[in-house]
Amino acid sequence: AQQAQFKYGDALRARGKHVAVSKAEHVCAYSYGSPDPCAAGAAAAQSATASFTPDGRPRVYRDPVVGVNLAEGYTSEWRPPPEEATSLCQPREALRAWQQEDTLASVDVFTYRNNLNKLITTPYKLEEWDMDVSWVGDTETLQLDIVFPGRDDALDETVRKSMYCGYKFESLSTLPPPSPPSSSFDYDHSRFCEMVRVVIDGVSLLVAAEIDCSHEGTRCGRGFVELKTYRDIAANPRTLRNFQRYKSLAFWAQSFVVGVPEIVCGFRSDSGALVSVRHYEVDHELPKLGERFWDPSVCLIFTSNVLRWLQRQPRGHYRLHNDPASRTLTCVVVNGV
Repeated sequence: AQQAQFKYGDALRARGKHVAVSKAEHVCAYSYGSPDPCAAGAAAAQSATASFTPDGRPRVYRDPVVGVNLAEGYTSEWRPPPEEATSLCQPREALRAWQQEDTLASVDVFTYRNNLNKLITTPYKLEEWDMDVSWVGDTETLQLDIVFPGRDDALDETVRKSMYCGYKFESLSTLPPPSPPSSSFDYDHSRFCEMVRVVIDGVSLLVAAEIDCSHEGTRCGRGFVELKTYRDIAANPRTLRNFQRYKSLAFWAQSFVVGVPEIVCGFRSDSGALVSVRHYEVDHELPKLGERFWDPSVCLIFTSNVLRWLQRQPRGHYRLHNDPASRTLTCVVVNGV
């Protein structure tokens, strides 16, 4: 099969270099329904909806009650919802609804934020992944879609429990007052997405990003908030080191490019109790937190270099594979497309 390779063994040499990144520019927004992650088994699939609404508003952030047990209500029968499809149909529908289709042809790359995150964090994460690469119609715009292997129902119970805690923290942080701690909680199935245009080192992107919530009274990106949970970093030095090395990178990559300015992280005990809540400023505080382990310039320059390399490939449909062991990206033509 026809293929091309991109070696990135020297990616870390970009550490400390200047890289120009534009401020995320709002293009449009939309809302849609999704499966209920707090339902078990088939009930989760039945809760999925196909609703789609142009515009919409993000949920409003509320300070959760420290001390609440995020694991209360969890049972061994609970399973996370299946990975949602990465089709870019909904973002394209939003562009049509807002008469912004010309924007699609004016950028170099069109994708979801989570797909972009894979590229941004690749120099520092030993993670194997696959991505579909194609062109949007007869335009010169690349379209990137992550290929999910499917979520394993046999996930370790500790992992499932931590995921449940994350969903519950998100719910308790966005419920209208009064919202007393409860063993059961109603998960808001709706999702709000923002579409932004951003330029990374000369490469222009149109990115769709699901937004957890925002501060009351704010519009567009200025008040957006991303919600996260993690083990209590005060419990031991190893947990703190892992947070600085891995989580600060993941949090920054997810929010920086699309202009989300703040991360709210709930730290929990091993039993699930919410020990503390910390607010992190994305642009400067998170890179400072992880400065011993990762550098923003490395991530951004690597991403722009890969995107330019993909643009130079002959038009077609490709599967892009990352092999972290050899630090190589391989782009292979998908037959029959």
